[in-house]
Amino acid sequence: MKKNTKKRRTIRRLLIATAFALLMIPASVSADVVGKKITQEYTPNKQNPLSKIEYTYRSDGKFDMVLTFDIFAAKYAVYHVDNARDYVLEVSQNNQLIGSQIINAPDIRKLNGKLVYDFKNAQKVPIVRPEEELSISFKFYSDYNNDQYANYGNNFQPRTVQAPKKPEAPNPNLLEGMTGYGQVEKMYSDGTEYTEVYATFRGTQGPNAGETLYAYNLDDKSIYGSSNSRTVKVWIYRNKINPFNIADQSPRRWMLVSAKDKETAAQKAEASASLATSLAFDSPANIKSEMEDIYRFSSTSARYDQAAVTVYKDRNHNTGYADGVEIYNYVKGEGEADLYQEFSFDSGKDHGKFTLTGLLPGTTRYYTVHTIRYKNKLEYNYWDGYYYTVRTENFKAPGFSAVKMGPKQVKMLIKVPADQRAKGLSTMYVYRGSKKIKTIKSNGKATITFTYSAKKANSYKYKVKAVCAKKTSITKSTSAKKPKSNTYKRPGRLNSNINQITPYATAKFVPWQFSYYDKKIKVTGYIVNNRMFKMKKYKFKVYVYNNNKKIATKTVTYKNIKKYAKKKVTITIKTKKKPDFVNYSTGWGTSNVSTKWGW
Repeated sequence: MKKNTKKRRTIRRLLIATAFALLMIPASVSADVVGKKITQEYTPNKQNPLSKIEYTYRSDGKFDMVLTFDIFAAKYAVYHVDNARDYVLEVSQNNQLIGSQIINAPDIRKLNGKLVYDFKNAQKVPIVRPEEELSISFKFYSDYNNDQYANYGNNFQPRTVQAPKKPEAPNPNLLEGMTGYGQVEKMYSDGTEYTEVYATFRGTQGPNAGETLYAYNLDDKSIYGSSNSRTVKVWIYRNKINPFNIADQSPRRWMLVSAKDKETAAQKAEASASLATSLAFDSPANIKSEMEDIYRFSSTSARYDQAAVTVYKDRNHNTGYADGVEIYNYVKGEGEADLYQEFSFDSGKDHGKFTLTGLLPGTTRYYTVHTIRYKNKLEYNYWDGYYYTVRTENFKAPGFSAVKMGPKQVKMLIKVPADQRAKGLSTMYVYRGSKKIKTIKSNGKATITFTYSAKKANSYKYKVKAVCAKKTSITKSTSAKKPKSNTYKRPGRLNSNINQITPYATAKFVPWQFSYYDKKIKVTGYIVNNRMFKMKKYKFKVYVYNNNKKIATKTVTYKNIKKYAKKKVTITIKTKKKPDFVNYSTGWGTSNVSTKWGW
C-alpha cells in the first residue's frame, strides 16, 4: 500500500486550525466541566477489536477521543497477527471519512495486545460534538504491496458509536443535608467552663483538590464551619465566652461550597444564592436532652509493645443509652485529631475494645471518647471534653541476685519485669565483671535461673544488662554485686520469756537460721528446757522447707541441757538438693521423739 503524503500536510493544517479554535471558547461552556473525561467500553471481537473510547470535553463544547483496540481479547488467530504488515483505523461520519491512521508493522506482543490511538496525533483529528454518531473500523493488511485485507474469514465490520451528552455544570451547593448535632464541653484559659453545640452538614462530595469545603450562611453572610472532608461541623451555639445562638428554630439559607479560601467561597455562594438550602436548627435545650454522657474508659498494658483499650457503655453501675462510641486521637496542646476507632453497641454489646501493637517502651498516646445516639434519623454526638492517657511502661532493669552455692558455684536468679517477659521482647546479658558469660532471651517466664561454675566464682561481681528487642539502643542494667551467702535468718529475737516459748514441764527446739553451702544445710536454733530438772537426753526431728517443698529432715539427740535453759545448737544436714534461702520462701518444723529429765 502506498504512502499518502497529502495526509501529513493535512495534519499540519489541522493542528494550526485546532490551536486557533481553542482560543474561541464559547461562553456557554462552564469551566467546571472542561477536561471532564467520560469512558465508554465495548466488547472486542474479530469483526472489530474496539474495546474502549475515552472522551475529553473541550473548551469549545466538543470532545477529543482516545481509542483503544484489544487484539488479544478479539481472539484473532496468532498467524493472522504475525502475518499482518499494516494496521488501518478509519473513522467516518455520514459516510464521509473524517479521520484515519496507518501503523506499519507494530509489535503487538510488546504492547500486550492493546493499541491505543490518540487522535490528537492522528492524520486527521475527529473532534465530535455531544451525542454525534461515528463509524469506526479497524483492519489489517497481509501484503505491503497490495491493498488486500487479511480477513482470513474475520469479515472486518465498522462499529457505530455515539458520543456522550454534554457534561452538566456541577451544582456549586454541595449540601446534601443535615445529619445530626454535636455537643462539646470546653474550658477557657481562665478556668471558665462553657458548652458549644454544632450541627453536622454532609456534602454530596468532598472538596475539590487543593480546596476546602465551607458552610456559608446567606442570611448573615458568614461562614460557620469548614472541612477537608465531606462532613462539616457548623457551630450554632455557645453559652459563654463570646456567646452566640442561631439554634432558634428559625429557617436560614445554607450552602456548602468548595473553594480555595473564605472569600472565594462567599463569592461562589452569593453567585448561586437561588440554589441555597433552607434549614432550621433545634433549640440547645432539646439538643442537650438527647445527648448521653455515660461511658467508662479503661486501658491496660501487659507488654511494653502493646496496650489494650476498652470503652464500656456503663459507669458507676449505671448503664448508659449510647448506641456507640467514637474514639479520636488527641494531641496535647492542639486538641482532637482524626477519628481512630468506632464501636457500635447494637446486638446487646456493652463495650468496644482495640489493641495498639508495635509500640516502644514508654510510648504515650492520648484519646478522646464521643458517645453516639441516634434518633429520628439524626446522630447526637457528645464529647465531655476529657482526654485519656494510654501508656506503656518504661523499659526496666530486671531483678537480679547472685547466691553462693559452693566454692566454685554461684546461682543466678533473674526476675524479668512483667511487661518485658513475653517471648522475643528482651534479651538479657549476664556479666562477670566486664566479661559476658551468659545470653538469655525472654521466654514468657517470670523467673530465670542458672548456675555459674568457675574457679573463685564467689569472689567476682556480677550484673545483668537488659536490651529492648524492638529497639536495641534502649537498655537497662543492674548494679554489679558480689554473691550473697545462701542464708535465711528469722527476723527479731528469741523471746526472753521461756514460758512464751514452750509450756512448763516441756522442751522444744526452735530453729532460727538456715543456710546452704557445698551440699550441706545448716540449721541453727535453740533447745529450750522449761523445767526445774536438767534434761539428760533430748531427741527430736527437724524438717526444712524451701520454695514450699520439704528438702531435708534429720533426727538428732542432745544431752545435759540445764534446767530453765536455752542452748544454741547448729545441726548439719547433707543433701543433694540445692535450696535457695535468699530468693525463695523458707519453712521449718520440729517434733519431739523422746525426752529424759533428771537431777
